[in-house]
This record gives sequence, C-alpha cells and structure tokens, in this order.
Amino acid sequence: MKNVLSISFISLVFGFITIQSWCGAEQVKENMHFHYWRPDGIERVTSAHMSPKGGSHQVSQEISEWQQLGVVPQRWRGGIWAYRKGYDTPETLAEYWVKPVEDGWPGILIDEITQEGNLREVAGKALIKAREMAPDLMIAVYVVPGITDHDFIEGLRSAADLVLIESYLGSARTEYRWIETRYQSAIENGLEDKSVLVLGLGGKWITTQRELCRQLHFIRYYFPEMPGIAFFGSTNPAMVKWLNAELKLFYENPVLLVELVDDKQAIVRNIGRSTAKSAQIMFAIDGRNQTIENRSYEITLIEPGDEYTLNLNGKNNKGISYYGSDYLVLAKPEIWEDEPFSLRASLSEPDLSSGPDWSWKQLSVVYEDDSLKRNKKGYIESVSMPVPAVLANSKFAFRTTFQLDRSDRYAHVRLILEQKGSDVSNTLTLYRTAKEPGAMWDWKSKTASGDWVHEALPFYIPVGEQMTLTMVYDPERGMRFTLSNADSDHIYWDTGDVEVPSEIYFDQLRLQVRADTEKSNIEFLRDGSVRLVGAAKNEESELLLQRIEFGVPLAK
Repeated sequence: MKNVLSISFISLVFGFITIQSWCGAEQVKENMHFHYWRPDGIERVTSAHMSPKGGSHQVSQEISEWQQLGVVPQRWRGGIWAYRKGYDTPETLAEYWVKPVEDGWPGILIDEITQEGNLREVAGKALIKAREMAPDLMIAVYVVPGITDHDFIEGLRSAADLVLIESYLGSARTEYRWIETRYQSAIENGLEDKSVLVLGLGGKWITTQRELCRQLHFIRYYFPEMPGIAFFGSTNPAMVKWLNAELKLFYENPVLLVELVDDKQAIVRNIGRSTAKSAQIMFAIDGRNQTIENRSYEITLIEPGDEYTLNLNGKNNKGISYYGSDYLVLAKPEIWEDEPFSLRASLSEPDLSSGPDWSWKQLSVVYEDDSLKRNKKGYIESVSMPVPAVLANSKFAFRTTFQLDRSDRYAHVRLILEQKGSDVSNTLTLYRTAKEPGAMWDWKSKTASGDWVHEALPFYIPVGEQMTLTMVYDPERGMRFTLSNADSDHIYWDTGDVEVPSEIYFDQLRLQVRADTEKSNIEFLRDGSVRLVGAAKNEESELLLQRIEFGVPLAK
C-alpha cells in the first residue's frame, strides 16, 4: 500500500501558486492546479512531508500548516487497490474513500481507476455517493490509461474536483503523441475544465531541464486552456532548482502563443498570467536545416488573454520559439521534423570553443581477449577498453567522429563510458522506432548517487555523412553533449549544461551491439577506426567510429 501525501496547489482567490509559494494576491476566475503525487525532494522549498505516522494531533498540525500556505493536502485512497481488497460496491468504496474526513483531511487522492473488471462502473457511482457524504471534500482522481465508461465519466463530471491523467514520457519524440490522445479523451467527455496531465519525473521519464521544457512547450501550445499540470515521481536537488523556475516561466510569466493562420498572417495570444510589456516575435524564412532570413516583429502591452494579429512579409514563414526569463514565445513545436538549431528553443548557444582550450588524445583501440564478450548464441555483443586516466580528472571531454551507414529499427549500437565493477555509466544508444524515418542518439547517464539522467536527440542522423559527437563534463556545470557536422561548424543537437547529482568518472569504454544473428560484429580496422554492426532478425545497423578522442583542458 502506498502511504503518501498528495499536494494540490490551487489558485482560488489568493493568486497564482508555484511550487515554492503564493505569488501575488490577485483574484482569478479559474482554478489552476499544480499537483504533486509526493513532494519528496521538494521539501527544501515547501516543507512538504510524507503522510505522518503519528497521532491525530500531528495530522491536524500538518494539515493546518499546509492550509496556511494555501495548499490542499490530500490523503491517499486506493482505487484498484481498494477494489481488489473487497471494496467492490459503490457503498463500501465510497465509505472507504471519505474516511479521512474523520481526521480532518480536506482532500483525498484516489489512486488509479483502471479498466479492471467493473471497477469503472463501481467507481463512477461511488464518486457520486462520496460527494453526497462529504460535500466539501476535495476529490482528485488518478486515471489510467484513458477516460471510458458512462458511469465513470458521469461520476467524474458530478463529483471530482480534479482528474489526473497519467502521461509519463521519456525523451523519445514519438511518445508525445500519447499526450494528445490521452488528453483528447478528457475533452471529448467534457472534462477539460478539471483535467490535467501528469508528467513523470526522474527514473526513465523527465530528468533534464530541456526535456521538461519540451513537454511543457508541447502541452501549452496544443492545450493552452488546460488548467495546470501535475507530476508523479521523485526529484533530486539538481532537478528541484529548475522545476520551480520552469513552472513560473510557462504559467505565471507572459506566454505568447504564435499560430500561423496562413503564409501572410499569424495570431499571437498571451496565455500566461502576466502582461508582456514588449516582445520580439521572430520568424524564419524558408529554413529547414538552413535559415535564409530571420524577420522580427515587435509588439507591446499584451495583457493576459489578449490576441494580436501580425501581418507577415515574405513566404514560407516559420515561427521561432524563445525561452526568456522575461517572457516565452511558443511557436509550433518542431517535434516530428529534423530540428534546425535556429528553429529550436535553446537554453544556451553551443560554443565549446569559447571554453578552455583542450588537449586531445586519440584512444588506442587495444583490448584484452577476455574483454571481448559473446552472448549465449556465440555472437559478438561487446568489447571493453581501458581509457586514459584523464577521465578520472575533475574535468574532461570525449568526442568521436562517426559515419552511419545503415540503421534499422531494432539493431541498436551503443557506446558506454563506465566505471569498471560498478553500475555508474554514460550510455549513448543509436536507435530508431517504427514511426521515425531516421536514427537518433539517446543519452543516458547513471551517477554514483544512483540517479538516471537522459536526453534524446531531436535530429535524424543522415546516412553516409560524417558527424562529430562531443561530450564535456565539468563537476560545476554538469554534462553537455553536442552533435555537429565533421567540421564542427554546424550544430544539430545541444543538450545545454545538464546537472548531475554527483561527481562521476570513467575508466573504460565499452562498445556494444545488438547480437541476435551471426551478422553482428565489432571490427577493429587498420586505420584505427571501429565498425559496429548490430543485428536483429532481418535488420542491421552499421556505424563506423572513425576517431575516438579524450581531452583535458590545457593549463592557463
């Protein structure tokens, strides 16, 4: 049984609320929800705690403290859990759900109403009974995977204050389609005014500031009227610092949504809660991987809810998103196309040359026989090589120039920097999915503290072209990856600085391939390059690593 404190941040008559505190005292017409399954890791800014295990006095004190902050604390109540325990009639389920009222809880969180058995029919009727039994109780309901069943829909409409739709996504762009399909079920059933998506934090879900920006951008652009956002999962100190800031940017600050009407006209709407005193709206003219011209339009004094029409010059206009500390411009997210760097909202311009000069050394591709691993079928699947001691330095870099010669869906290849004998690793996986036209890199790092950090490349790697992948690690700034052409003068991917929860170092490089058939291979060529061939049934991927280098900053 999960025993947690679920917090709903609600804007009633006091003003907008972020994770940290109430901001302002302006009355608002609608509720805005920022809901947390369990605010562990966020207590440094909210003093949030797990549900107390002590007596009723402790419960009462904690509830009072939350309510003084304008927060509605909610007691966990099982959905599918309670149904399996025998609370399988509307009467028994409703009585179980409202029991926390006896201890003074102002709200409950009903966890996971699934499609098992007739649970949704029973739950819909139980919600209505629970509302009759506790008219003032705030009721939030976790729904997975979608909203179905007439009785359940009617119960949500009549009795629920908040509908939480699970939508836990990692960094793969194809998964964003789940956001649309799952929230669309709320719209189709007339629940959009009380429904929000729940995003996953940590683990295999959102672990970087850039990915949170991508998902919030997508949601705010396509569903600007959604009354808030919710989070499930856990955070670490690095995540806490940017989570609060991004919610402020995407909800409290001016948020200018740019929608092209046609090639000559665009509509700009302020969907945020602050007035944009002055803003630049940028458009790229005819630019897929290359921008021919940028044009800027200045607008002033756009209040929340205001709409502004721009008459555009030129042809093939494409809106450029802008993430600023003063306002956001959200153009159409470039999710299912190759993303030219100039068309992506960027945390920072990639310019590795502006940092310290680096001393680079090419890795000697030498390995011991016992480091060549075969799977149970006898096919080569990995080889490990020691790396220079520089990677135990406090600051180091890694780069490889490569050429992708073929990429099929299941035939993955991987480059893994790791600590020998531990599970600390930094993994780059070349992959593609069924709906993607090209291959992408996916970066995943596991640190000494056990936290995963990962990022997916929003650019399809072209076949037959030389590319350079560079990683820089600085314990004060974290990890940063860039993907460029071989001359490093055109950037396709930049993660920005991604904080990691603990310092890391590596002592070996492992090359790994999918090895389902005898075609899999890791071949060391005379010129010092390495050819990786991943093989699944009727599928292959082939990657040529032309150079593998490690670097340390030169002393000034």
